[in-house]
Order: sequence, then structure tokens, then C-alpha cells
Amino acid sequence: MDMVYFFESMSELPELGSIQVECAELRRMNASVVPDPKAVADLVMRPDIRSAIDALTEADHARLALYAGAFAVGSRLDAHDIYNSSIMAALDGTRVWPPDLDLVPFLKMSMRSIASNEKKKGARSQLFPVGGDEEGLGDLTETSASISDEGAGAIECGLVDALDSKRLLEEVFALFEDDLDAQMVIMARLEDKDAPEIKLELDMNDTRYASINRKIKRRLIALANPKGTN
Repeated sequence: MDMVYFFESMSELPELGSIQVECAELRRMNASVVPDPKAVADLVMRPDIRSAIDALTEADHARLALYAGAFAVGSRLDAHDIYNSSIMAALDGTRVWPPDLDLVPFLKMSMRSIASNEKKKGARSQLFPVGGDEEGLGDLTETSASISDEGAGAIECGLVDALDSKRLLEEVFALFEDDLDAQMVIMARLEDKDAPEIKLELDMNDTRYASINRKIKRRLIALANPKGTN
């Protein structure tokens, strides 16, 4: 996946006056999120959000880009849309930035929520396709048995380095729903980042990085050999 810095400078962001229009779809997507009045009041007293976003470092942008890429897997939105939506939601108050939370974790949580909402919408659209027929049910009845050969090939070619199939990538990511760090390492590997780059961007020490790679290897092997066969 080709990852870029989506907002290299705040000059690329829309003016605040135009955000109300540009975020209309985002508000509909997050209609269930109602900002707490006290949180909004606290927000007004805080430093300007635009300045805080502009102050993000290159390392922050790199980390957020990896988060966006990981959350985009299986979503109808791409990483660019997820990242942009989280920024605009912070700017227009659709998602309120709590005073006691750093900006990067807040944007990560926002991106996760935005992507999750889209995944749920995608699942509903498969269950109830336009036209009312049952064609959309087919995708839900597929099994993961056909992934064995692809999974084995991925391991033989160097773990996740061969994961160029979107469907395979989605199934592999599903193995790590409980471990965002593992998803991030996989995404970084797909971008041809080496170990030092990954550890720096994800703020991991050698022990944590090695542990995650062992976990990835174990689960991919289990995926490729569901019955423990060689």
C-alpha cells in the first residue's frame, strides 16, 4: 500500500469556514457520537487544534499513516480517507479531543472508530444488497480453507513480505484483531520498511519487536497448516 503524509502542512487543510460543508458526510457517519457539553467547553479553553496538528513531527505522521493503513484493511475507506476524516473531525468538533489525551492517541482512536463504522456498514450492505436479492449472502458463506496454499506461500517467501493479495491481507489481519502492534508491523513490512525503521516509528524495543514477529510467524503457520500438517 502506498502510504504518504496526507497533511504535510496545515496550509493544505480547508479553512474552518468550509469544514462544515466538507464534513457533512462525516457527521452522518458519526451521528451516534454526541460531544459532551463539558468536554466542548474544556476544548474551547485549550490551545488551538490546528496549531497542535501542525506541530506533529515527521515521526508522528509516519506512525499515524501506519495506523491509517492498518485500520483501512477490510474497510470501504482507504487510508487517506480515514486519516483525513480524523483530522477534519477533530477540527470541526465532530469528535472532541479530550484535554487529558495526547493528540496522536486521540487521532488513532478516531481513525479506529471511523474505520470500524465503515466495516459495519460494509457488512450490512452485503447482508442487504440493493435490489433485495440474496446475492450479497455469498461472501458471508465463504470459508478460509482456500487460504492455506496462499498462507504457506507467504511463509516460504518470508512471512508477510508476500502478502500482496487484498483478500489474504484481510484474513491475516483478522488473526491479529487483538494486537494492533502486530497489524502495524505487518503494514510496515508491506511498505518494505526494515527492522530499525519499524522499531523507530512504532517506538518498540528489540524485545517487543522480536516478540511480535514470533507471534506473527506462529499465527501464519497455524493459518497455513490448520491441522498441524507439514
